[in-house]
Parts: sequence; structure tokens; C-alpha cells
Amino acid sequence: FAWDTHSSAFTVGVCEWWLAQMGLLSSSSAVKDSLTEELPEARPNRRMRAPDMQVHILAERPGIVAVLKVPGVTTEALLEALEEQLRRSSGQEGLRVISVSRLDRDTSGVLVAATSPEAADHLTEQFKNHEVFKEYVALASGRVAPATGEVNARLFISGFSEKYRAYVSPKGKEACTHYKVLAHFTKRNSD
Repeated sequence: FAWDTHSSAFTVGVCEWWLAQMGLLSSSSAVKDSLTEELPEARPNRRMRAPDMQVHILAERPGIVAVLKVPGVTTEALLEALEEQLRRSSGQEGLRVISVSRLDRDTSGVLVAATSPEAADHLTEQFKNHEVFKEYVALASGRVAPATGEVNARLFISGFSEKYRAYVSPKGKEACTHYKVLAHFTKRNSD
């Protein structure tokens, strides 16, 4: 769910909708209540360390946790902070958070992770079998034509540590993105 780095209201609304669809949220106030404190400030080109941030847990089930990822924070830094936060709150020093998906640094939304190897295997299998999908809302400049369509490309992910990059390559895995223009905005004259 893409949005500007200074707005969390849209992200929270989309997260509430997604969690309600998954049956993990019975009251929309749960997400708003978890955001009573200030969101972490985006710090481009600087790694966020675990002690620097509070992770907002949106839902938790045995072996699975859903968190709010804000723009400007890498998935890797967020999961490191989540692991530290869960260790402190549970007292379980050996607790691990296992990444099963990722969102780009500038993307916000719901990020699901596993807290057990069994859950990680199950979630990974769901992603592999295309039983899980990611839905994004993006703000684009200019006109997108046609208004609906599909982009197919082979995406290759390279990198190390938290410096991952995806690019189109014949060595990559097939990726398909369906898109639909939801609205057009016009600039109002200030006259």
C-alpha cells in the first residue's frame, strides 16, 4: 500500500480493511489505539536499528504476526525491531521472527511474518502457490493508459544484508502485476 512518507492515516485505513477481511480484526479501533504514539521518522540511507523504533502489532496468532510497516523503514529493520520487542515482552530470549515476504522501503502496509518454523513453512508455501496476494494503492503522476492492464516480467532479486534490489532479468522469476486506474485527479487553479 503505497502512500506518501508523511501520512499514516491512509495506511491505517487500508490495514484495518485488510485485517477485517482476514477475520483478524473485530474492531477498527484496535489499529488506531496502537498508533497513539508518533510513528518512526523515515531516515533515508540510514539503517534503523532495533532499539530505535516501536513496532505496531496489528494482529497476532500462534506462529504468525501482522505488523504495520511505515514508509522509510526496511522490512529487515522492522523485523529485527519486532523480534527484539517480542523477546522483551515475552521473556523468551530464543524467540525468532522469520521473514516470509517483504515490502520495499518506501511502501507502507501490512507485513506478515512467522514466529515459528512451522508457520514460516506454511506461509511460504501459500506465497509459492499464489494463495496470498499483495494489493497496492499507488499515486501516479500523469495519465496511465490503458486504464486497466497487466505487466508481466521476470524479476530477479539480488543483494545482501538489507540492500536488496529487484530488476527485470531473464534469470528472474515470473511476476505478474494487474492494475486498474481508480481515479484521476486534476490540479485546481488557485485563481
